[in-house]
Amino acid sequence: MIKDQTTASPNYTYILFEASALTLTYVKLDQAAFSNVEAQLTPVLNQIFEKNVSDLLGYAFQLYATFVASS
Repeated sequence: MIKDQTTASPNYTYILFEASALTLTYVKLDQAAFSNVEAQLTPVLNQIFEKNVSDLLGYAFQLYATFVASS
């Protein structure tokens, strides 16, 4: 997704991030599951910040806010 911004569908990107947020919301009561999902998402979110992918920064901040709110 981050590697090829020119062919990424905006709808696919939106659905991917919303599904990620819903997954975090669904598993927030199970700390082990939440930590596993967070561990999978964190490297990708960090790449978004490192590469300054402006179209995805809002989504990344939303997911990081979910991490903080659920901790």
